[in-house]
Amino acid sequence: MVIEVNDKTIISEIMGAYLIFKHKDGTVTKNLVGYRPGKLVLKPEDWEEINNPKTKAITFAFDYYPFTLQPRHKKHFDVIMEKMHFEQPYLVLKAYNLTIRRFRNKYGCLTDASYIYELIYPESVALKPCN
Repeated sequence: MVIEVNDKTIISEIMGAYLIFKHKDGTVTKNLVGYRPGKLVLKPEDWEEINNPKTKAITFAFDYYPFTLQPRHKKHFDVIMEKMHFEQPYLVLKAYNLTIRRFRNKYGCLTDASYIYELIYPESVALKPCN
């Protein structure tokens, strides 16, 4: 997985990356994961949760801390994922902080949330800008 935030490929600016698994019985498991540029680092127990038939929802959550003097650019992202995303030959996550005017003008018409994201993989559909 390659992660881009605000059109910038992420090298080391994310912290607190977790996969959150919601199960059919209502329980929730939260597993800390690693990230190196181009690779989401998963442990065997993460793969067990992904492939578990009792897992009904998966969220990839992380905090983005850009190297900038503007603290308003710090952002928490919750990315809803499907099991099939983990089977793709490549996966690119593009996330945009809509509190930044440039991205709000481009994608703000698509959501009321303070951020938006897209997952790019073979045969996926890209976000359509507002303008």
